[in-house]
Amino acid sequence: MKTKITENNNKIEFHYIFNDDTIHSIDAFTRNNCEKEFLNLIKTISSELGINLTVTTESKKEGSLIDIYNFLVSQNGLSLAVWGTFLLKVFKYVFPIKSKDDSEAAKLANEKSLLELIKQAKEIEESGIPVPTNIQKRLEKIYSSRKIKKQKSNFFKKLTNEKQIKTFEVLTSSPMEEKVLFSIPKTIFKEYYLDSDNLDPLIDNSAEIEIISPVLKNGNYSWRGIYIKENLSHEYTMKDKEFKKKVIEEGIPFQNGTRLECELEICRKLDENGDEYNSSYKINKVFNQYIGEAVIEMPSGKKRRLKKELEDSQPSLFD
Repeated sequence: MKTKITENNNKIEFHYIFNDDTIHSIDAFTRNNCEKEFLNLIKTISSELGINLTVTTESKKEGSLIDIYNFLVSQNGLSLAVWGTFLLKVFKYVFPIKSKDDSEAAKLANEKSLLELIKQAKEIEESGIPVPTNIQKRLEKIYSSRKIKKQKSNFFKKLTNEKQIKTFEVLTSSPMEEKVLFSIPKTIFKEYYLDSDNLDPLIDNSAEIEIISPVLKNGNYSWRGIYIKENLSHEYTMKDKEFKKKVIEEGIPFQNGTRLECELEICRKLDENGDEYNSSYKINKVFNQYIGEAVIEMPSGKKRRLKKELEDSQPSLFD
């Protein structure tokens, strides 16, 4: 089965190679899901490049399983065919990069291909064709994009469901030649999977949260409050055991407008489309509690204050 992507005289062909040469069909859901992930990935690349992309599909050719996609790039109403070709070159370089290969050889290969793309972009600019601003940073972001890795992971996970698939190949062709750009056997599809959708958390060391509903009893209950920086309410997991103990055993008062100064951990994930979202909020340490004009220093706040006083009292190298 072949899926052809054409742009002028340049073509990229998707070849789904089966265990049995007599097979010429694929599960419709698998095919449509893989096409969706491919189009999402192309959309992400064009968005990161800062170019306007229109994708059209032509009717299938008779007697075959070939889908033809036309990529039209424009800027200010002017069609830029060269950027359609360049976008496909970015795809050729980025798509084969494995998610689970941190070897030095892989890093050097990726760096080499990135430098080659940057060089080609500069050559386009030197020829007088408009180039998106900060093109080097845009390409670097594409190479490290977790969103693109997620979309590739989705593609290969869905293609794995097709039991008869043996190899996935991408070819480039022109009126003069046809050659394999890369060939990926099903045995290594898993190397393109993302093990986890979790991202590194964000830490706000001086967050302020206005408490809406505190938890005044033992148990795994969530606090609720307004994160002042966002002016949005969230549920929070209270991780500061000393603060929880003071609330329950000493009956720390809460009233309308009570605020906590704290260390806030914002956990993040990738959704199914590869977009980032905040999955949960954790209060790791409570430094101070504000009730009106009154300030109550908490155990974590006292530790932070004493640590800072000790650091400030230490002579510097130049004292």
